[in-house]
Amino acid sequence: MTDQRLTAAAEVLGAPIEFSTAGAISAGDRQAVVDLLDKILAPVDERATHIRVRMEHAADRNRTRATTVRIIVDFRRGAVRGSVSAATTRAAIDLLEDRLRAQLRHRAERRKARNHRAPSSGPGEWRHGDIPAERPPYFPRPVEERQVVKHKTVAPAASSVEEALFDLDSMDYDFYLYIDVETDGDAVVVRGTSTEPPRVQFLNGLDDRAAIDGVAVDQRPAPVHDVAGAKERLDVSDAAHLFFRDEETGRGHVLYRRFDGHYGLIVPADED
Repeated sequence: MTDQRLTAAAEVLGAPIEFSTAGAISAGDRQAVVDLLDKILAPVDERATHIRVRMEHAADRNRTRATTVRIIVDFRRGAVRGSVSAATTRAAIDLLEDRLRAQLRHRAERRKARNHRAPSSGPGEWRHGDIPAERPPYFPRPVEERQVVKHKTVAPAASSVEEALFDLDSMDYDFYLYIDVETDGDAVVVRGTSTEPPRVQFLNGLDDRAAIDGVAVDQRPAPVHDVAGAKERLDVSDAAHLFFRDEETGRGHVLYRRFDGHYGLIVPADED
């Protein structure tokens, strides 16, 4: 009966669901994931083609976040992904809903931006609005003209470094501001390159945790600035972004260069 219910739900979603489980994961837990996917995918204007779910529950009683749920929703072009660990399966599913909704919103915004993009010109032609074959990192706007545009991070809940890197990759960001679940403080993960691994920096610098496999740790605490001071620091550097502690709120902020030559400011989602 349970398998039939899951199959029917997958047909409603318009995509097969492939489950992989380890540990004490019940049929009710699997159905809760199906119900979640049905709820968040129903309003989406593109159809999922395949869904993969991995659910794990560790028997170790010393682990405070014993359950991990990972979901990958494939579309005809691209995918959204979410990975969350929590004390219980249902708590992980609730947290995963926020992550997947944030990624779906981000995906919809990017698709909308692409649809409004001007068509490319023919060979040997150029029109205003065409996308250059090789775009510089950002427009070289004069320093005195650069403005700061404020945004909030999409990170909905505390995450491990691994979960933050997963979200970073899923949303195709260069960096990602989040709350680290072990330090309970702001942190930033930065995308790796062909020659360097991904990097993480904690607000107060390196703590006493063990080394993180495959991730470089910036041991320095974030510098303290107001927005004007952070802007001045970026103005005289070639850095793409700056992670800093806001001198008024004490929270971690990221000031970064936008493609249009202005600056974007990312602040924590729970900051007023």
